[in-house]
Formats: sequence, structure tokens, C-alpha cells
Amino acid sequence: MKVIFLDIDGVLNSGEYMTEIKDFRHRMSAAQKMVDMRCLRNLRRIVDETGARIVVTSSVRKEPEFNEFKEYILHEGLRVHDVTLDFGDSGIHRGDEIREWLKKHSQELEQFVILDDDTFPDFNELEEYCIQPRFHGNRGIEEEHVQMAIERLGSIREKLMVRTEQVER
Repeated sequence: MKVIFLDIDGVLNSGEYMTEIKDFRHRMSAAQKMVDMRCLRNLRRIVDETGARIVVTSSVRKEPEFNEFKEYILHEGLRVHDVTLDFGDSGIHRGDEIREWLKKHSQELEQFVILDDDTFPDFNELEEYCIQPRFHGNRGIEEEHVQMAIERLGSIREKLMVRTEQVER
């Protein structure tokens, strides 16, 4: 299994997006406020290309609107596979939360990336797996991040070509 550890703020939205929607926020659902559709389409490209599953690390997973978020992205063809455990302290332990998930699922894990606009003090060795859009001065997940994630996770097509070549031999 391939996994995308997903933060939401700064990855599926940005400061620029928040500025763009400020006049319309009162008419938007909580999920629409959280998700710039351009960023969501970019995430979907990664999932479609790699077959990766989404594991949410964002603090939003603890909020009432998280269920609305899951429903919203489901309508766009994406599904939240799981969430990391909450160790508290507003993300201070995000690295530990990811490590705990990795330990629990090590038998089924092939590859993973972390899409997060921040790194945390406890990331340490996990930093090499981070792909970091920026909330300010960026527009969330962009083409360069999509390409990096696909490269790191591996394309489904590449895997299928290898299998086909093995069968043909």
C-alpha cells in the first residue's frame, strides 16, 4: 500500500485562496472553505497515478467539520482511508503520530509521502519524505508537488509495465 499523509491547511488551500474567497465565505460550506478545488484536483492526480491512499494528519481531523470534508472529497472521487492517532499539543507530535501509524501498518506499506506545509520538531528522519507546499506565498499543492509525489510513490503504470514484462518472459 502507498500512503499520502495529508495535512489540509496549506496543502489543499492557501493564504491566496482564503483571500480569493473572503467575499463569498458566508455562502460556502465548511468543506468548501477548506478546499481549493485546484489543489484537490492535484491531489486526485497523485492518487489516480499512484494508487496511494489518503491518511489525514491535519488537526482538522479532530474538528466537527471533518465529516463534511470527507463527504466533500468523496464527491470528487477521493476517500480518506484513515487518520493518524491524536497525541495532542496541536501538531507538536505529528512526527510521532505518523511513526505510530507506520509501525502499525508496516506489513502492508510500500511507500509513503507526507504532504504538509510545515515540518515539526519531531519529524527528524521523516523530513526526507516531506513534500512541502507553503500556505503563504504559494497556492497549496501545485504541479511541482504533484510530480515529486508521483516520482516518490511510483506510478501504477510503471508497476503494470514491469508486471507485463515479467509475464511476457
